[in-house]
Formats: sequence, C-alpha cells, structure tokens
Amino acid sequence: MQTVSIDDLWYENAVIYCLDVEKDQDANGDGVGDFEGLMRRLDYLAGLGATCVWLQPFYQSPNRDNGDDISDYDAVHGKHGSLGDFVNLMNHAEALGLRVIVDPGEPAPAARLPPALFAARHAE
Repeated sequence: MQTVSIDDLWYENAVIYCLDVEKDQDANGDGVGDFEGLMRRLDYLAGLGATCVWLQPFYQSPNRDNGDDISDYDAVHGKHGSLGDFVNLMNHAEALGLRVIVDPGEPAPAARLPPALFAARHAE
C-alpha cells in the first residue's frame, strides 16, 4: 500500500483565488489584463491569505468562442503578454509560496465539430 504525504493533499486546505488574466490587472495600459499586471497583484493576493491562484485559459485563440476555441496550447495569447511574462509570474508566485493551477480550457464539443456536421446533428 502506498502512503500519502500530507503535502500531496495540499488542496484540501488551500485557499484558491480564481481569476481571468484578461479581466485582472492591466500593466501596459491597453485595457486588457496581462501577466505583468497580475504579477504585481500576487503580493496582495498572498496577503489576503490565498495559497493558490487558479488561472482561467490564456492560450492562443482566434477568440471566436470567448477564448474556448484554443488554437495552440503551447502559446500565450499575445494580449496577455509573452511566454516569458508567464514564466516570470510563475517564479514570483513560487517565491511567495503560492501554487498556480492553469485551467486547460477544454473547448465545448460544438467548437470541435465542423459547422455542417454540428448543424446536421441538431437538425434531427
């Protein structure tokens, strides 16, 4: 039988703060939240008692379905900054003792179907 460390169950007592990067802090003044702005806010969140930050999807997307139509899971959407900005955010979170959960952003089934097939299935 495998023993479980209390560290493996960190989420049971976690204080998780969920946010959408796009709607949070804007560091470059374009009206859209970005990683640099969020990084500036991490100290505040840790001070509130958050132990984990849950980020809504921020991947590259043509944004036809409010960002659920992810086109590249390996790329950060440019409006949020760069992959380097994300790495800086992660490093700052680690320095503060914050865990980070990244939402995989599984698209809705309709977003994966060709429009003609989707229409045919719903016409029946």
